[in-house]
Amino acid sequence: QQKKDYDRMFNALMDHKEKTTIHADTEAAIIKIFDSVLADHPEIYWTSEFRYQADKSNSSSMVFYPVYAYDPSEIKAYNKQLKTISKQIIRGIDDQADDYEKVKYVFDFIINQTDYIENSPDSQNIISSLINKTSVCAGYAKAVQYLLAMLDVDCAFITGKAMENSVSHAWNMVRMDNEYYYLDATYGDSEDGQNASEYRYMYFGMTSDEIAQLYKEMAPHENTNATADTYFMKNNGYFTSYDEDRIQRLVNDSVHSGSRSLFLKFDSGLTMQNVHQQLTGQFHLFAMLEANGIALKNVNYYMVPELNCILYFY
Repeated sequence: QQKKDYDRMFNALMDHKEKTTIHADTEAAIIKIFDSVLADHPEIYWTSEFRYQADKSNSSSMVFYPVYAYDPSEIKAYNKQLKTISKQIIRGIDDQADDYEKVKYVFDFIINQTDYIENSPDSQNIISSLINKTSVCAGYAKAVQYLLAMLDVDCAFITGKAMENSVSHAWNMVRMDNEYYYLDATYGDSEDGQNASEYRYMYFGMTSDEIAQLYKEMAPHENTNATADTYFMKNNGYFTSYDEDRIQRLVNDSVHSGSRSLFLKFDSGLTMQNVHQQLTGQFHLFAMLEANGIALKNVNYYMVPELNCILYFY
């Protein structure tokens, strides 16, 4: 019955109906259905609240009254803009792109074009990130979900609270190559890590254990420990032990490309500490840099224990 009510509510919202009857007999039940519809459909940006009253003809039903944030002419204008913008964005993706390339493209695009600004207009929907280009976490996550749906990539909108401060937050779970991964474009748009371009990828392709270090989800989701479609695996930066030859190649590449940074991820905190000790305590990183003509007495680094990542700067 809830699924039937879900469909009924979805159709009413898409058709901008004034009201519809829902076979729910409690406020909690109707809120659950409403929240589920909006979580699944970022394209429904024109409402975020509703009113209801008991159905006088049926004690087990309620009359659902959506509250629309925009009038029909505004919705029509926004839809036209969104259609044009979305086509332009999708045009930048190769027709032969795999799941990883699609998700990374959308993740990067949203981060690159959106500024995080609290109290941004329309910050809880896709208008903020795709049209206004300023948003908060909900706008980031819904825009990612909206664009990935166009690319046939499964993507869920997830809410919860950040562990560090219990502030409400939103992020995504995606499915790449039949495996589940978490990603957070909002955290990826952080100014931490000296603004190194790679910093964002800590929050691209997280596991269930990693996400549990950062947030408390409002509801359970697919348990995942997949790593194949992560930035670090794709770029040879994931380590289960100290591998000097591989790290030397990464350092060489970073120096030659001009990035002057080294970003590594590890399978555990113990591995991270062991590698860090080899690179800094045993001065192996300094020797690698010297082999590239860079002589330093100190190397700055940014360590994120929750995600077993280290970003070195030189």
